[in-house]
Amino acid sequence: GQFSFPCRKLADQSRSPAVATTMYEPFYRYLLQNFPDFQLDPTIFNRYLETKVLSKGEILFQVDDASPSVGFILQGCVRIFIFNQDRERTISFHTEHDSFGDFRSFLKQQPATFNCEAIEPTKALILHRDALSFLESLPNGNQFLRFHAESFAAKMQDKLVSLFLDTPEERYRHLLATEADLLARLPNYHLANYLGIQPESLSRLKRRLYHQHIS
Repeated sequence: GQFSFPCRKLADQSRSPAVATTMYEPFYRYLLQNFPDFQLDPTIFNRYLETKVLSKGEILFQVDDASPSVGFILQGCVRIFIFNQDRERTISFHTEHDSFGDFRSFLKQQPATFNCEAIEPTKALILHRDALSFLESLPNGNQFLRFHAESFAAKMQDKLVSLFLDTPEERYRHLLATEADLLARLPNYHLANYLGIQPESLSRLKRRLYHQHIS
């Protein structure tokens, strides 16, 4: 693998009730699953993590903010959106155990290029510049950060390509096939915005697909 992660240490710690119930455990398990060879000692890195509670509708960061955040969703849902000709366009949604944020701007220490809003009461782990500096100091730390940023950017690019090339029905069917649980918790107006249609059109689309399904 490209990285190194102390799997045995984390597994041993997770047997402790105090650690097993910590809110940080899902974050470390995410790292273990997605970057199994990356070395990161939770007992040290915890001090660089901030827990942030967001109210529904609260903006975490927006375009041109000097310090865009990156983080990990412990509970809730956020949406990433841009303004296109003065109209909001939602690019993606992120729920429990997803990483999120403006990774490229964060790593390059540049202003944010999009906006992030909690659409449910949300609890997230936030990484700031000191966390970035710490990760950069680790063996393979820069490689890990670059790999994560490029992976996230690729996913966002796919979302943007879909936004312009796929029809609303194609995008809805894709969500239905891959993220049905997400569909169940999204308000119609956010889902319609993501699909690029009006809520009334979304209602008609849902009815049409329902009748196709039962016929």
